Amino acid sequence: MGGGAKRLLAGCFLLLSALRPAEASWFQDTAAASLTARGGLTVTTPFGPPAPVRIGTGFAGQVMHSGEGLGFDVAVDVGPYEIVVRFSADHDRRLADPAGLLDITLSGLSPVPRVILTSFSCPTPAGTCQWPDSPPEASLTDTLPTSLVLGFAALQDGASYVYAIPAPSAVPTPGAFPLMLAGVLGLGAAASRRGGAGRSPCRSGLPRAGFRV
Repeated sequence: MGGGAKRLLAGCFLLLSALRPAEASWFQDTAAASLTARGGLTVTTPFGPPAPVRIGTGFAGQVMHSGEGLGFDVAVDVGPYEIVVRFSADHDRRLADPAGLLDITLSGLSPVPRVILTSFSCPTPAGTCQWPDSPPEASLTDTLPTSLVLGFAALQDGASYVYAIPAPSAVPTPGAFPLMLAGVLGLGAAASRRGGAGRSPCRSGLPRAGFRV
């Protein structure tokens, strides 16, 4: 293979690589989590120290409503692409306050296009609701890269909420354009050196049609 063909192949590779969408992820970020209780709740067991995000990264804590005598365990699993919040208790009482009961603040996560609530437990046993029928007791404040605040105005045994990063768009990100430009320039330089002879490896192997006079 000649030098011109190699340059042309390299240009094609750069161009195709630039067209691949950028994928948002929290993998290997160092996440920190904290609990803020309101409405008569107190935090009896805070979350642990910051931890690198990978499969199985999680935080566990506990809150207690002294007036009602109700305690809830709070578990937060932070993965590369989603956050799962689970509440559990040794009773079947539901605790609710429209003004809010609990905030879970996550920090140290990389900026992403957006975070959405994709699923959550329904009042029916083992039920699942889908977005956009989001529960009124759940809120999301996205201020990344500073923090991500998940708010809850109701707590009950077995409740589960899943927050996810949407699938990346197929549109190239602005950072990909310099790479695309390099690919185009590589194609042009290789084509000029070859003087237009031969076929481009980026094209199919179909012969060119011609006309005789």
